[in-house]
Amino acid sequence: MAGVRDPQFWKRFSVAVHLDEENGQTQQELKHSDSWLARQQRKRSRRTCVCWIFWLCFLAIVAGIVIFIAWALKNGLFDGLGTANPNGGDMKVRSLVLAVSKGRLERPGAGVGAG
Repeated sequence: MAGVRDPQFWKRFSVAVHLDEENGQTQQELKHSDSWLARQQRKRSRRTCVCWIFWLCFLAIVAGIVIFIAWALKNGLFDGLGTANPNGGDMKVRSLVLAVSKGRLERPGAGVGAG
């Protein structure tokens, strides 16, 4: 840290302090709310509160999305989503899936005229 470059600074400073002491002027007492430490503590408290509120809102939004998706799946809201075909391909896909799951689908070459 650099020192004060004015050689008369400390003399003027000392004289000002002595004059203040002679006049009986003392440093004014700061109210508790005016102190730097109190302001920093209020800022920290406010920051903590805002942080908690943010994370609680974030978790509430995520929980809401999860609950909505679970409800939609339970009520069949997403059934057939993305498989719709204007030519009736949706029904073909569903019947194919049902046939495969029930074992009714014949193997290639094992059908009519294969034997």
